[in-house]
Amino acid sequence: MSQTFKFIPRSLFSYFSLGSFLSNSFSKFYHFGFLEIFGMIFISIFIPLKKIRFLFLGILFFQSFLIFKLAYYSKKELPFTETDLELVQKNKKELYFEISKEIRKGYYISKLKIEKYETSVVIKSYSIDLKNYTYFCNSSQIQFTNEKKEIREGEEQAVILFPKDCKKTKLDLQREKFKEKLISILEQNGFDGDVLDVSIGLLLGDSSYLDKDLKEKIREGGLLHLFAASGLHIGILVGFFYFICKRISFLNYYTEKIFPIFVGLLYLVFLNFPVSLERAFLFLAISFISSVFFRKLIPIDLILNSIFFISIIHHEAIFQIGFQLSYSAVFGILILKEFLDENFFLKYKNFFTENFTISLSAMIGTYLVLIFYFHSFSFGSIMINFLLVPYASFILPILYLSYLIEFFHILVPIFIFKKYFWLASKFLIQKLIDFSITLSEEFSYYLELEKTPMEAYIHFFVLLGVLILLNYILKLELKNYKLTKNLFVVVFSFISLISFLVITYFCFEKKSNQELKKVSANFDYYLVREENKIYLGGTCKYSEYKIKKSFRFQFCKSVDEFYYQTETCKKFAEICESRSGLKFNIIQIEKNFPKKFNGYYFYNTSKDDLSELQKETKTESGKIILFFPYKSKDKVSDWEENKNVLGINKNWKFITFNEL
Repeated sequence: MSQTFKFIPRSLFSYFSLGSFLSNSFSKFYHFGFLEIFGMIFISIFIPLKKIRFLFLGILFFQSFLIFKLAYYSKKELPFTETDLELVQKNKKELYFEISKEIRKGYYISKLKIEKYETSVVIKSYSIDLKNYTYFCNSSQIQFTNEKKEIREGEEQAVILFPKDCKKTKLDLQREKFKEKLISILEQNGFDGDVLDVSIGLLLGDSSYLDKDLKEKIREGGLLHLFAASGLHIGILVGFFYFICKRISFLNYYTEKIFPIFVGLLYLVFLNFPVSLERAFLFLAISFISSVFFRKLIPIDLILNSIFFISIIHHEAIFQIGFQLSYSAVFGILILKEFLDENFFLKYKNFFTENFTISLSAMIGTYLVLIFYFHSFSFGSIMINFLLVPYASFILPILYLSYLIEFFHILVPIFIFKKYFWLASKFLIQKLIDFSITLSEEFSYYLELEKTPMEAYIHFFVLLGVLILLNYILKLELKNYKLTKNLFVVVFSFISLISFLVITYFCFEKKSNQELKKVSANFDYYLVREENKIYLGGTCKYSEYKIKKSFRFQFCKSVDEFYYQTETCKKFAEICESRSGLKFNIIQIEKNFPKKFNGYYFYNTSKDDLSELQKETKTESGKIILFFPYKSKDKVSDWEENKNVLGINKNWKFITFNEL
């Protein structure tokens, strides 16, 4: 099939879906009135071409759907105020808080739902770590604080204090129990630390369990999709159960396809319908159902049909980054994979060539979305994904099999080899962590900046134009020059791709104007730069990656003196010196290492003297960064509330190193 025809839908329902998608895309900026809807009905009835008619029917359907939804479920765009709260309390209505994301420690953006009404609010909670669940509360317990936080750019919202009597919905409680059960099985089988966190990330597609530094390394290597909800997880899960069902003799043709889809649907429900998983599940479900009725869909039909169903479930999903990343990767594969297969590997296709072309196509497909939203890109992610995606795809079935054996072991305790499966899973996941860290540090070529330069977009569209031209040349019937033509296309394609990556990489690097971060810390160190001096306090034993990362963006340039506290920190002074290309004085201060700097005071609650803290913060103002001992139950909020009792100047604020 030629490149052009791959983008022409075959089925009439695909044209209907396309119309719905176009209607949804413009719904954020413009809603149809009755005149426009009447015009759509007129066109749909009298237009002679069936495909165009179904396109307009799709537009008409989605606009009618939005009118019905908005009429039934109104959304308030203005901020929720105390006057609104008084009215709700007067009517004694229950409120539902649907937690969206944490904007800073203890503050969450949430959807507030009251019957047929919803709006966005900011929730404050230090006592409970709120997850992405829905909580229902008695309106009489709701109260505003004196603070205001920004929800969107230029839009501030009064902060609501999260009531302690709020409860999770029944479905969310079931989700929590399911997750707790999965985690307890891992812990019973000796999983702990990063291995436990990564295992949970792989099983639940939830990167929030990962250690902050490890997550940062994985993100820079372009590997976060392995540990966040993505098509890889549900694809392997459904494939794993399909593989098993195919080998069960009493299951027929229909059952062996429907049961894996049912398992995938349950997985989707328990993960609360992330958009990237919805897309992958719909791809699988539509493909399996089509095969049951002996029909074959082309990729563009599959894409349009899945978008239609996602739009019906939650129509605002198409404006989410997860949706755009997921579908841009799919379009990248659809546009480029066949071309790369034909030119780079000709007839020599195998598992490794397939993996390479898929990784490269997906990377180029997501390029625009990543640089537009995140102003960053991992240029080495193609190689890292080429190596680790197959490895992760190998680990997940072993992890699923370990759980399956665990289940049967409870029923019939004859699986004496159960522990060996868990040992194998643990070993393989530890190696995945090691490989992820090493490859991300050495080969990620990750760069970020405050604003993406226009050249980055230009280079991408130039590359796309070159590849389209080369594809056209490839299709030309030049009998006497067939070998020369193919060789020219292969060589020029390779040069174009390498040039795109190299030129854009240096374009990012030259234009980067990221601000030099002069203060950073973790649980075992703090790093401060003051003018031409650097101070590195603590033990520095467990934060090597984070300290090295702080040395980026000219941190070590124009330094005369580097002060460190313990011997384990000395090597970082030498690394900083080598990165700067200069020689500076490296001095150890083991006792009485400086704790107070311009606007900051670093205080270890288990080691440092409180009287010294009181003395040093008696005047001026600033932030006191608290370091709690391992597994301590102390909270910053408790220190902040008891500031007067502790004798701390009210102009100083307590924070943790995560808030720097």
